[in-house]
Amino acid sequence: MVCQGDGVIGSPGTRVGYTIKQVNNVGTLLCCKARGYQGNTEVWVDLLCSPDDVTGSVPWGSVAASKAIQCKGTPLGTSIEWS
Repeated sequence: MVCQGDGVIGSPGTRVGYTIKQVNNVGTLLCCKARGYQGNTEVWVDLLCSPDDVTGSVPWGSVAASKAIQCKGTPLGTSIEWS
């Protein structure tokens, strides 16, 4: 499942930051990918896996699009908030 967020209008060299926070504390290892762009091509960048918050930045370039993430919890599911 892909979760979409705010729109971003980039320019050459733009990087976009992501912060994903677990709302509950159930001991889940949260692993996420974030949407970015290489030139005009969409790419999915692996962010860190963490039992806490997952943060990172991805290349964006000169693209107007919405931020998006794909996450999974191991071994249990979890609720998240992200920006």
